[in-house]
Amino acid sequence: MKKIILLILFCIFVFLSSCDDDNQNTVNNDDKSSEMLIMEDIYFFRKYDGDLFYGTTLIMSKSPVKINPVSKTASYICVDPLCTHEKGCPLYRRKDCYVTGNYLFFTDGAVGIDSQTGNRDGEMQLCVYDMINGKVCKLGEKHGDNLTIHGRVGKYLYYTVPKYSKEDKNHAEYIMYRADAESGDVIIIPLYGIALDTPYLYPYLYDIVDNKIFWFYMDDEELAAYTTDLDGKNKTDIDSSKYRGYEFGGKYSEDGYSYYAFRNASSEEFNQAVLGSYEFWCIMLDNKLYRVLFDSGDKSEEPEILAESVMTFAQHGDKIYYTVLEDNPELIDNNGEKTWNWSGGKVYVMNSDGSDKHLLCDTGYNLRHNIGRTGFFEVKTINGIDYLALAMTVAEKIDYNLTGYTYVQSSETLIINGSTGEYALIYVPE
Repeated sequence: MKKIILLILFCIFVFLSSCDDDNQNTVNNDDKSSEMLIMEDIYFFRKYDGDLFYGTTLIMSKSPVKINPVSKTASYICVDPLCTHEKGCPLYRRKDCYVTGNYLFFTDGAVGIDSQTGNRDGEMQLCVYDMINGKVCKLGEKHGDNLTIHGRVGKYLYYTVPKYSKEDKNHAEYIMYRADAESGDVIIIPLYGIALDTPYLYPYLYDIVDNKIFWFYMDDEELAAYTTDLDGKNKTDIDSSKYRGYEFGGKYSEDGYSYYAFRNASSEEFNQAVLGSYEFWCIMLDNKLYRVLFDSGDKSEEPEILAESVMTFAQHGDKIYYTVLEDNPELIDNNGEKTWNWSGGKVYVMNSDGSDKHLLCDTGYNLRHNIGRTGFFEVKTINGIDYLALAMTVAEKIDYNLTGYTYVQSSETLIINGSTGEYALIYVPE
């Protein structure tokens, strides 16, 4: 009996031990239970202060939350049952959060830059949190400058870090890394063919398709492109002019198309609008929705217009979910903060070829929209049913010293059944 008790205590000790120490950077990947395989499919993730996130550079105001659209429940990503999710929580006020499978990438630390001397103070490190067992692992080395996240596919996250010259603090070599959430390995991804002394010239990780990375960059003021394997090897130059979606930020979709929205107004109308005015936002939010083949062959193929006056959209499978700019949006006063309910709370759906457009539901809520081209929808399919998650706006205001526009988020998330149009509010836990 004593041997059995000792064995049980030993197993408990091993389970509770953490890889949070500085000298450990591997990830426990022993158990592949059904719960672990399901998690990626059924959860949405959002910041405590309102935004859904698949990646964000904003600091969490508290600890991030996961939402199950089937059970209509929300809970903290942190799995410690005794955690208060305040200061001391492993995910408290984290930034650069990206979810992949059962892992949450985030960055730890901060780097300050002296505006007078250019000197940098502080360190940043990429970390990963196991959303099953609650372990935090530090990935790779600490960096003396800011990390920039470029994209992810499967278990991999790609990011760059500048290495500044001691002699010239304005000169930096940009190094691309790839982190593996499961193994904890970090490798350097080679960047080809150009001077790497400015963030505007090093190759941009445009998209990842069929286990190939598409890279775009400027070569003698001309757009150039190449592909590599996921480890940056086997470089192949490609004709950048064949990829029309890149011009407007359209990403690859599984049906072979890129989908993007671009404003209806002319450049002259846009330049004449007063920043922050009603007319300005009408121009910013009034877009046509296009699609074009990702590999379109040549520039002669014209993008296809799918819909007019589209504000926010999400293409998922063979459906597109979207909101439309109202002709006369309602003005809402929320304790002195005024905002327009631009979409009227209505969500529409159509087939991905633009056919069968119809109203999915009229929620009446002031839905969160993005300025311009892509949306804040998240869509996941569960048992053949699409579920949409949308953040909502309580108020909005102009801030000329920052981005020109800020939102006051609702603490609720709107979940919509993409088949029936039924919707429900899910509250973020206090």
